[in-house]
Amino acid sequence: MKAVVFHGSGDVRVSELPEPEPGAGEVLLAVEGCGVCGTDVHIYRGEAPARTGVVLGHEFGGRILAVGEGVSREALGRRVAVNPNLNCGYCPSCREGNIHLCLNLRALGVDLPGGFAEKAVVPALQVELFPEDLPSETITLVEPLACALHGLDLAGVRPGDDVLVQGAGPMGLILVQLARLAGAAKVAVADPSPARRARALACGADEALRPEELAPGYGVVIEATGNRSALEQALVLTKGGGTVLLFGVHPREDVASFSPQAFYRREIRLVGSFTNPHTTARAVALLSSRRLIMDSVMGATISLDDVPACLAGLRYDTGTGKTVVLAR
Repeated sequence: MKAVVFHGSGDVRVSELPEPEPGAGEVLLAVEGCGVCGTDVHIYRGEAPARTGVVLGHEFGGRILAVGEGVSREALGRRVAVNPNLNCGYCPSCREGNIHLCLNLRALGVDLPGGFAEKAVVPALQVELFPEDLPSETITLVEPLACALHGLDLAGVRPGDDVLVQGAGPMGLILVQLARLAGAAKVAVADPSPARRARALACGADEALRPEELAPGYGVVIEATGNRSALEQALVLTKGGGTVLLFGVHPREDVASFSPQAFYRREIRLVGSFTNPHTTARAVALLSSRRLIMDSVMGATISLDDVPACLAGLRYDTGTGKTVVLAR
């Protein structure tokens, strides 16, 4: 089968690999689609870790072709989305219910073979039934939407809040819509790209501004850029008693500078958000409801052969939306 394999920083190749076989408790998927995530770009650039030799791609789903021992044959032919994050279940974090903070956490597409392939083997416990009547591109949004739901839970957006989302990439556009569904009175977006600001307005933002046009006073600021200066600005833009959600993925070497006085005197709450604990089913249900404007989130569709060039050239100021790899 054809697959996209990571060989080190700046070295991603399309390869022919043996078709995998499901082991006990696993299912074999015909991959329907896999989203290109900012994390994939960080991996390509050497800014995030991944196992050398792994098949990349963690935002994926497909149809079950075969099942391993212990998996009901009733699963055959089912269309499913994948939760790529695997916890051990026995470390202190898992026992406390914080499965995403598992001390032995592994991820499909990072540590184990992922979805930039024609077929993929995944643990049966990691799949969620997905509706037959939604388009292939939509199945790739389950994992990012699940992450966004966890972030919004942590941000604590309440009806009547003024919310600022920094960054109008695909995740920012999803967060805009979730903030509106949570009852925010006003949702603003900051992004330097005119094309991305236009997408934000199409997704329901009340206003879309350049970062330099912003003024303080937001109850919740969601940093969805992975940019250090945006995080530093977020602390200035948040009103007293407000919350800053650190959602964007920053390079490992990033260090931000801000005054502790901002936290102490103004009682600012800074919260980090990591992955998607217990939110995959909610993401599927929300996509099924069709209450989200997904057309404005989606961008180009490409083939597996296009992935190396995409990772090498993907930039965050293009306004192109979520890129999806279709294996067919």
